[in-house]
Amino acid sequence: MWGLTPITIMEQDFKITIDKKDKYDILNLSGNLDTYVVNDLKYTIESAFSSDRYNLILDLGKVNNINSTALGILVGRLHKATEHKGEIVLTNLNVYIRKVFDMVGAGRLFSIFEDVKDAEDYFIKKLNK
Repeated sequence: MWGLTPITIMEQDFKITIDKKDKYDILNLSGNLDTYVVNDLKYTIESAFSSDRYNLILDLGKVNNINSTALGILVGRLHKATEHKGEIVLTNLNVYIRKVFDMVGAGRLFSIFEDVKDAEDYFIKKLNK
């Protein structure tokens, strides 16, 4: 069981807190997902992948803005997770973030949940088959 103390990565007004669960990780993001922080986001997700952690919940409840570069990183990492039989799911999208995902068609690529609990229930059911 992972049960480790959450890890925090901070850059300018952007923050990632990682909560490692038994079979998936929860990445709590806050701030603006823009060009200045995409490398931190990519590094964090790739670090999880390098530890064979391909099931991720991204909690976007405290994300104010997302640009096309960050969206591209998320879509690219989703494809990589899928190649390894994993999945990246999203939670707590505000109206603006949801609209951005839907406008570019990314809303159809990701499983999107109202809150982290729903996403956790999804992974628990999916991974314990």
